[in-house]
Amino acid sequence: MCISILERKNRWFYKSDTLVYIMVKVTYNGEDFWLGTNGYYNNNNREQLHHKVWKDNSILLIRKGFVIHHKDFNKENNSFSNLQLLPDSEHRKLHMKERFKDQEYTKRNKSQLESIRDKSKAWHKSKEGIKWHSKHAINQWKNKKKISKKCIYCNADYEAYFERSKYCSRKCLFRDKRNVKKFYN
Repeated sequence: MCISILERKNRWFYKSDTLVYIMVKVTYNGEDFWLGTNGYYNNNNREQLHHKVWKDNSILLIRKGFVIHHKDFNKENNSFSNLQLLPDSEHRKLHMKERFKDQEYTKRNKSQLESIRDKSKAWHKSKEGIKWHSKHAINQWKNKKKISKKCIYCNADYEAYFERSKYCSRKCLFRDKRNVKKFYN
């Protein structure tokens, strides 16, 4: 249905100093979409073509945290049968798996991580890094909620920040015979 309406109309070439630009225009339902530098077609309202095709043909809304995925990984194939609504996290995983199939990408990624590892360590130990972590730790603990728990040693009710918490105090932790082996063996 969409493919018949979708047609590539014009290509314009123009020079700016030494660079040559190719402008590609596609018309969908009477509306013009231009190929951007990111590989997606956008109209004058900055709406992407694959979003427009999805909205016109699907009853599912594009909710926050969801994206429209091109099944064949071709950004120019905007037919509805090639589009799929995915959670953003799943979409990222899908593309990362595809990228890591390329051995050259994997090597570049690995070498880049090795080159910045020492710099990262140094920054985290610097005054600026310590200040940044202190600020973010304070913000994180402000929003942390306590969970009601029951001590597995004395059955007392207590509150903890973590689900994994089992004891109301260090005293109960060390009194519990099940735990003694972990610390003294």
